[in-house]
Amino acid sequence: MVTYRVSAMFKLGFSRMNEAIKNSEDLATVLGGMLKTSDVNPELASGGGTCLAMTWVGLRAEGYKGTTRDADLQPFINGSIDRIKYDLMQSSATDRALFVRQLAILCEAVSVSKAHFDYDMSMFDTTPTEPGLAVRLVGSPDRVTTQTIQRDSNMEIVSTTTREKDSR
Repeated sequence: MVTYRVSAMFKLGFSRMNEAIKNSEDLATVLGGMLKTSDVNPELASGGGTCLAMTWVGLRAEGYKGTTRDADLQPFINGSIDRIKYDLMQSSATDRALFVRQLAILCEAVSVSKAHFDYDMSMFDTTPTEPGLAVRLVGSPDRVTTQTIQRDSNMEIVSTTTREKDSR
């Protein structure tokens, strides 16, 4: 089985959308809730959108046909999973209105089918990635620090200046 490294929010979005599909909930409402938080958690809506796309492509493989009243989006709804995901990625970055239309069509197509898939959620690995290479400071040059304090006639501090530089 292929495992995808994703964020916990992506997995939550995918899982929540999958649950909504299984329970015949209003998918547009569920996705709308995810989109409302997309400024804070864009991965949540991304997970939900990916679940819709994967479900739709799976349903098409089982013989479901997709049609839309929006002729401009017919190639989108009939595209491969990679085409759908790519188009969604592009529109989410450049054209919010198109992005919402694409998601609405996926919601409608999946809702009309009244079918769902039981995804193995273990395909998503949310384990945080290992940190990069460990860096250990083994030495630094000696430093020379010079501090100057200026005082007024009452011996009150007027200003201070601190300078540091490598001794070499």
